[in-house]
Amino acid sequence: MLPADVVARMPYPIARVYADLDDPAAAPQTRREAVCFAGYQLMRVVGLTLIGQYLHQEPPAEAPLPARQALNRAIAALRAPYYSDWIGLLGGLARHGPVLGLDFFPEFAGSMAAVAASRVDVPPTYGVDHGARHQGLTWLEALVALRDGTAHAGFAISSSPVSGSETFYDPLANSPCPVLTTSGPKPSPSDY
Repeated sequence: MLPADVVARMPYPIARVYADLDDPAAAPQTRREAVCFAGYQLMRVVGLTLIGQYLHQEPPAEAPLPARQALNRAIAALRAPYYSDWIGLLGGLARHGPVLGLDFFPEFAGSMAAVAASRVDVPPTYGVDHGARHQGLTWLEALVALRDGTAHAGFAISSSPVSGSETFYDPLANSPCPVLTTSGPKPSPSDY
């Protein structure tokens, strides 16, 4: 999905942040922060949509109590959420959503499986730290590493983000999640 398509077709919370990512006049720090926040907004929009479905409908009679309890705990953690709480929510929704009849995004379970199976080698020059591991990260781990390096280290690793890291981390162009993208070929960085 090209940046103009994202801004035109995605919900406002995603499109607004994504516009900063695609702004060539934006500072590298702004673009890097936009990558982190775009990923955060994607998790929130998908997670809250599925929570809405869960809270609005009666769970199937055959839905096991442990599945409902696990999802209820994940929802309760959103009272004062950390980035990891949103990740935990998506994981819980992927594990328990099918038995709870959550089908608003039919591609969701497959998308989360694709994220879990994804592997990316993040160039060390991008200034992220995931326990000094840069190779073999899932896209979600890579996004968390970028976010942690941006939010917690305050660019201590690299005071000037490397040009191109925003495109590398582009959560819609590179995501293996059909929920987050449209069908068709994914754009390459040269399409930008």
